[in-house]
Amino acid sequence: MKCSTSRACSRQSWHEYKAAQLPMRGEPTHWHESPAVRVHRNVLRRGIESRGFAVLDDVITKSEALGVRGCLKILFNRFGSNRTETHNYGIRSDAMLSVNEHAARVLGLGALASAIELLKAFGHELAAAFDDSLTVAPNVQVACFATPGSKYGRHGDNIYDPNGEGGAKVGRNGFTNWRAFTILLYCNAEWEPSHGGCLRIHDGGGVGPPPVKRIFDPVTARELRAANAWTDVEPLAGRIVLFNSIIHHEVLESWSPRFA
Repeated sequence: MKCSTSRACSRQSWHEYKAAQLPMRGEPTHWHESPAVRVHRNVLRRGIESRGFAVLDDVITKSEALGVRGCLKILFNRFGSNRTETHNYGIRSDAMLSVNEHAARVLGLGALASAIELLKAFGHELAAAFDDSLTVAPNVQVACFATPGSKYGRHGDNIYDPNGEGGAKVGRNGFTNWRAFTILLYCNAEWEPSHGGCLRIHDGGGVGPPPVKRIFDPVTARELRAANAWTDVEPLAGRIVLFNSIIHHEVLESWSPRFA
């Protein structure tokens, strides 16, 4: 079954969706620890401390990933492209929605709600490990690369721009926003290399500039672009990738529907 983002939602269903959204505020860092966090804690901390990113495999099972993927298909089919926060500034061609666990439960998407809670648990673990002043955003972004050749060009989720030259609002320590870490969960149980869609992390590949180890470290976009070596991460089902939000990354061309 192919994900479709072409069907506009009804006014009633859209208001139902929006009514379940929480106010956009960060959640406090106290959080019930997930068993999955305990299992992967050491790998997570070592990766962030040594390279600025970590890759955690089999955080959820393939069957659980299929359940999340099914929820995402329902979500995109129900609310459609007319209500999708699609960003295409020449580098991005996926469809995206913001959702939280409360909205997912209202819509009967229990597997998605559980996945969101899992991501938040890892967010709280990052806060506890690296900066206890951090909060976890209430909503997550769900993305679908449905069109063959869809991609997301090289970018950083947070860029050092103290003078606001890029036109964005200046956040903490001269950055464009307040993001410290980015956390991704993949739900592609049938993925194979011919499908493409790998996440390319421009970390220097061990031969470029030193890896970014600190959050809100004033490294300019120019310095980050100098890291012309990278690590490619396959979007395997059940895999979570966490990285410092200033690290440049991209999604390579995807030739099969890709969900995250």
